[in-house]
Amino acid sequence: MISRIEIENFYSVRQAQSLDLRVAENVPDVAGRFGNACVGSRERAPKVVALFGPNASGKSTVLRALAFLGWFVQHSFQLPPDGSQPCECFNDLEAIHLPTRLAIHFARSIRALSANSMNRLSGSNATMMFSSTVCRFSGREC
Repeated sequence: MISRIEIENFYSVRQAQSLDLRVAENVPDVAGRFGNACVGSRERAPKVVALFGPNASGKSTVLRALAFLGWFVQHSFQLPPDGSQPCECFNDLEAIHLPTRLAIHFARSIRALSANSMNRLSGSNATMMFSSTVCRFSGREC
């Protein structure tokens, strides 16, 4: 399950933005509205997510970022080494020279982690959730 999305210098988003999809502990539990983020977890996530806001507020950019990352994982290896990525930076002269950064964090149960990962977590405030950046894209050219 996707727990967080980060977007920077991509289409209409210039400054780094983070969309956290987890439900805070102090949000009252409403029957059927939330579920466990993963098996064995106490952390909750909404069963349905909707993006709303005024025109030109970045709703489509979030969807474009997810679509681009899907394409990147599945098909980017087919590009020639000097091929360009099908994305656009924020439209100003300074942003053209800045990297585009997209990241997706997935939630997973600590029970699914390897023993090596668990050794790194020992001594920390590990809960039943562990977030890791699984896909990150940074490029100079859009």
